[in-house]
Amino acid sequence: MTSRIIQTGGVSVERWSGHLQPEGFRVLLLGATGSGKSSFIEALAGNDHQLGISGGTLDSVTQNVQAFKAVNVQLMGRHDEFRPLYIIDTPGFLDSKMSELEIVNKVKGWMDQNGMWNTICKAEAKERAENHFFQLQDTMWKDEIKDGTNIVKFLNTQLSAIGILTGLDLRRHALVGYFNLHPNGPLAPLVLKELLDRIQNAQQDRRAIIDDRIQLLTFPNHDLESTITPSLRSVDERLANHLRQLVEFGTRLSLNANLQAIA
Repeated sequence: MTSRIIQTGGVSVERWSGHLQPEGFRVLLLGATGSGKSSFIEALAGNDHQLGISGGTLDSVTQNVQAFKAVNVQLMGRHDEFRPLYIIDTPGFLDSKMSELEIVNKVKGWMDQNGMWNTICKAEAKERAENHFFQLQDTMWKDEIKDGTNIVKFLNTQLSAIGILTGLDLRRHALVGYFNLHPNGPLAPLVLKELLDRIQNAQQDRRAIIDDRIQLLTFPNHDLESTITPSLRSVDERLANHLRQLVEFGTRLSLNANLQAIA
């Protein structure tokens, strides 16, 4: 008999801060900020167990990797033994403040501490799934689907969340080594380009704020100055953080580039 995920009773979710049992099954939720990862967990928890982890802003509500244990949704092994099911929430990609490199490092660090991984689940909010479902299925993910990837709609209900989990193909092992940022790996050039774009945008924001500050020398405006100072401090912190990540990343990949020229 093959392993499968089954429902064994009334379903809910509980936060999990302890050690993950090595025989447990882990489902990692990945996606852009606002794509429905935390909402998927909230829906699975049910109306009586709201966790307060989802939101609707451009900034990711989830700032760190967080594990949750499913209650009465378990993995039944080949010998009819029951194993716990953990759902892992992650910071959203395309966050307005956190770079993709920072997110990848957080996910990889957490994964390194908690053992090997079994599968990957991509949850989408209902409205986005309705708008893009067939486009993703027929065009963007055509090759992945041909190789065995499944694409399903998440309807933002507990029943839908349970259906997605119990319908997972447990034979796929998509995440082994995926988050290793090797120079020739698939992620390294993507996160590097995204980080460089963030640095360029932060530099442009800083120049614009400085121009506004210079204008205040000729046309004083107390209200505007009170907003410029914290804005400049925020963009300086963001730029310094991105530059630090770039230097660390460049050192790791042994990039033959003058990174100081970017600053």
